[in-house]
This record gives sequence, C-alpha cells and structure tokens, in this order.
Amino acid sequence: MFLVGGELNQIIYYFCHMDRLIAFLLILCLSPLILLLLVITAIDIRGNPVFVQKRTVSGPTAFNFYKIRSMRKNAPVVPTSEFLLPQIYITPWGKFLRSNSLDELLNLVCIVGGDMNFIGPRPTMISEYELIDLRVKHHIRSKAGITGLAQINGRDVISLNRKVACERVYELRKSSLIFRLYILLKTFEIVIKKSGISH
Repeated sequence: MFLVGGELNQIIYYFCHMDRLIAFLLILCLSPLILLLLVITAIDIRGNPVFVQKRTVSGPTAFNFYKIRSMRKNAPVVPTSEFLLPQIYITPWGKFLRSNSLDELLNLVCIVGGDMNFIGPRPTMISEYELIDLRVKHHIRSKAGITGLAQINGRDVISLNRKVACERVYELRKSSLIFRLYILLKTFEIVIKKSGISH
C-alpha cells in the first residue's frame, strides 16, 4: 500500500526529530571510545578533559556546550581563528582529535539535553557579535547543530557572510528529508577526507 502525502510527511517529521534518541543510543554505543579519549586527554593536558563553554546561535539564550578538550589549559577564550599562533595552544593529541572530529563526540550530550540537533547552524561563542548580528539579520532561528550546510561548504575556511548564507538556505529547506540526508552523508565524507579544517 502506498503512503498518502500526509502520512509520508508525518513519517518524515518524526524521522527528522529523533535526534535526542539517536544521540542517546550513540553515547551508549560509543561510551568505551569516549571514555578512552577522555582518559588520554586528561593525561595529555594533566587536567579536566572536558571543555565546557556557554554558546548560542543568534539570541540571548545560551547553553552549555561540551567538547573533549584539545587545547592547553592556558589557551585564550577566543575563537581559534583569532589565535596568532594556534599551534602553541593545541596539543599534538588535541590536533589528532580535531583533525578527526573526535573532540565533537561530547556534542552528543548537548543533543540529548535538547540544546542541539545533528543538523543546524554551529553554536558560537556569545562574544562573536559579528556572526550573531548576521544571523539575527538573516533570521537564522534553527536549533544549533553538530553539522550543517556551512560545514560541508568550507567548514572553518569560509567567510562569515558565506557561512550565514549557507545557514539561510538551510532555514528555507530544512523540512526536506533528502536535503538533511545529503548534509549528513556529505559530513561523513568531509570528516574522512579531513577537509575544511584550518587548525
């Protein structure tokens, strides 16, 4: 029996809103790996391996953003792109984590907590006023995501205007299941190829 339009749309809606359940299951499956990475990181930096920072998308509401720490404890609290010599603060182990996107595994905690989705605009530091202002101007209201259209079109090496332009396209097309699956599949390709990473 073929699905009518309304039933198909309902299935697509639920599929696109299972982020929290999928993230919870991934944490369970990947918990040995995550624990191992946390232990190695704690030994590497001789301190807390969990990086926690208040982040937002485009409004005054901020949430706790979690990553596996890839920088030394004395690293400045600014975007990596603003570091004059980022290699001073990123440890060799941290560089490995970042180049393989393993430091992002703790983002799953943010999804389980309801603050993020798998796909959406990347959360930003609350001090990145230029990016936040651009997002407000272009009505970027989606929940933050681990990946997004901007991440598969340059990641760290595109301008803020280009990034927000990609996020605007996502805002307009995010109800499309095919479009969301394309972003996810493209993300896996980029992670494997390690492309678009500036540091």
